[in-house]
Amino acid sequence: MIDVSAAATDGYLRFGSNVQILNPGTSPYYIKSGLAAPRAPHVLGLSIDISCDLTLELSNSRDNIFMSLERNGLLTVTASKNMQPSAKNIFRICCLRENQYGRIIRYGEPIVLALQPDIISSKCSPSLQKQLDSNQFLYLASDLQHLGDQNLQPGSQSLYFEVGKPSFLSQWRLEYDDPHLRREFEGRPVKSDQKLLIKHVRSNKALALEPDFICCSTGEL
Repeated sequence: MIDVSAAATDGYLRFGSNVQILNPGTSPYYIKSGLAAPRAPHVLGLSIDISCDLTLELSNSRDNIFMSLERNGLLTVTASKNMQPSAKNIFRICCLRENQYGRIIRYGEPIVLALQPDIISSKCSPSLQKQLDSNQFLYLASDLQHLGDQNLQPGSQSLYFEVGKPSFLSQWRLEYDDPHLRREFEGRPVKSDQKLLIKHVRSNKALALEPDFICCSTGEL
């Protein structure tokens, strides 16, 4: 589900919209029928390991700070039960062409999900803040499973953030929730606050979060 924080007055999702990516939890119908266990809602976002010395990371970084954090394995995709909107869980829906911003998004067309986190407010000195680009984005990306990927279970999906410019691996598409009506809705405008599937263009896998992928807000930015 995509929750639009600044929806247009016509109720449709547009390129440039700021959204939260939510899993609303287990449906009461499935719980009552015994088909699924209860599961709390959670939101997709960014986790930065703050066990490191962030000021030291900033001072040692010769390029984009997020590139440095990503190289050192300190930048990860996570899901949190803390649903409060913040810079770490508000995504902007970007398009592949600059002149398309403001246009209504349609089912099946490629989109890019960009995050613009603010980690500098209280984490470094004013002199180090000048080194950071306030317009830098992180792009939600995925890839196909490869032989030797020891951390992936069969059928699971690798999620990470691309730094710099988005590539083909950061392209997603929206599909209608009901599989019986999915083809019929292909190419139609997407309404805001609509339950839907977010599928990766290359792997064709729907964005999903496993139970052990969820963590609390403790120890995260």
